[in-house]
Amino acid sequence: MKYLIIIFLSLFLDGCIKFVVLTPEMQSVEYTYQVAGKNKNQIWKRARNHFAKVYEDLRFVFSVQDEEEGTMIGKGTSRWAFDMPGGNLCYHDYHIRFDAENGNGKLKLEIMGIGSCKLTEKGYAQIKNDLYMLNLGLRNALLE
Repeated sequence: MKYLIIIFLSLFLDGCIKFVVLTPEMQSVEYTYQVAGKNKNQIWKRARNHFAKVYEDLRFVFSVQDEEEGTMIGKGTSRWAFDMPGGNLCYHDYHIRFDAENGNGKLKLEIMGIGSCKLTEKGYAQIKNDLYMLNLGLRNALLE
């Protein structure tokens, strides 16, 4: 009987939770920054220093750090809470790419389709918010 209640409750809650299938439009977001009076190396170093504060260990996140090209490429992880009381913490990875040019920077973030849990609407909103906050922090660091 106890197992029957657990199965029934699981099926009921599963019906209430709205899951998301990521479309290409939902997966990718790009931000551009105008950094007047700064060259490519200055912009790249500001971005690198900001990411070092955010991620603590750049080597763990960025597989490519090319100052000469003005590029950083890597993978980050966003944490979100599953949509039920006592829900588990879930994780979704995202690709990150930053490119610097004289006077400009560009950040491209792409949510990967596979995570530790099936993605829900609230989980997707939490991930999008995390990525937006990463953008705001980088923007502030570049414009200092």
